[in-house]
Amino acid sequence: MRLTLAVLLYIFMAFSAFGKGNLSTLIADKGLSHALRDLQAIPKPSANEHFAIAGLIFLHSIEKSMQQAYDMGLNLENTDLPILALPIPHNPDPSNFSPDIIDNIFRRVQTDMDQARHNLKFINPSDTVSVPIDLADIWFDIDQNGQRSDSEDILPLLERSMGWNATSRLKDQAGNAKRDWSVTVVFDLADTAWLHAYTHFLSAFSDFLLAFSTTGPITEVMTAAVQSQQLLSLRQVDRFQIDKFIPIIDIIAVFLLTLKQTPDPELTRSTQQHLLQMVAHNRIFWARAAKEADDNLEWIPNARQTSALGLDLPPNTGAIWLTVLADLEALVKGQLLLPHWRLGDRAGVNLGLYLQDPGPLDAVRVLQGSGIMPYAQKGTVFFSDRLKRFNRTFRRNPFSMMLYLQ
Repeated sequence: MRLTLAVLLYIFMAFSAFGKGNLSTLIADKGLSHALRDLQAIPKPSANEHFAIAGLIFLHSIEKSMQQAYDMGLNLENTDLPILALPIPHNPDPSNFSPDIIDNIFRRVQTDMDQARHNLKFINPSDTVSVPIDLADIWFDIDQNGQRSDSEDILPLLERSMGWNATSRLKDQAGNAKRDWSVTVVFDLADTAWLHAYTHFLSAFSDFLLAFSTTGPITEVMTAAVQSQQLLSLRQVDRFQIDKFIPIIDIIAVFLLTLKQTPDPELTRSTQQHLLQMVAHNRIFWARAAKEADDNLEWIPNARQTSALGLDLPPNTGAIWLTVLADLEALVKGQLLLPHWRLGDRAGVNLGLYLQDPGPLDAVRVLQGSGIMPYAQKGTVFFSDRLKRFNRTFRRNPFSMMLYLQ
């Protein structure tokens, strides 16, 4: 009886906290995992709560990935890889490195994105969604000590990844971070489609990476590195130069060895479907956003709205971005062909065919041409005019804007 009452009290407290609009406060005080547990305890979530749960699953997935990387001292900040490129604080006492770390991270991401989409499916096009979140309240407990530090705040990560000049106003005259900042965004129905699209983006990346698997290549490169260090310890060597260049070479070696493997066709086919779903939900987002008449702290504004982040987006942002997505969709379906120097402008590589029946991507053979011939055919070749237009529009940070608009 006491247990039942305790559970009911816990559920009531969770529901009450969200109902009063204190989700941001809960995240700030207790962290993402605690806030997620509270929301998941609600018996019959509303549309708002389903969106909040999906968003927290998404963010907590990133947090768990950063925690795992921190635990083993993995830092791939300069790689531009989704999630892995996020800056990880230095761990003075990392655990033993395991070659399957990257595969394990993205297996978990796969599961988390499925769970996030499961919650988003309960939101109907006729529902009203309004979830205010102060971005300054979001933080990742990277070192898992339960204590928030400046290196774990999400706002500096957003500024760094998006070229967003926001945190300059979040410091006092001495340059110290202020804790009284506020960057509130009200997520609405359109944003549920944006989040849905983003889960498919991360699922597509996870599936493609796992289709090849990095565990074997990392094991091979690590074994050679350990053996070389054992030999180097026997003689005098200029270690500064070696330490400077070996990590870069090792990363390149892992990348090339990974692509030389025969991928799992089920996962490449799943990659294709996730990319198509990403485009479909992004179109839904822009269609919904275009109809909005309010201007209420928008995450991504339409031409008549303003950004809650203070970003100055051109009024034709949506139209330009949708043309880029249309080209991506055509490439993934094989309706447009990837160019190759050997094939000229009337033939190319069918990416859709490759994703359906994949083979190894040996860098030398792909560059020379023999590696792409099973997928080469005549047809309309992709030219990057639309992509170049997008890059000109956002010339300061086009790649970051792609990740934002997604």
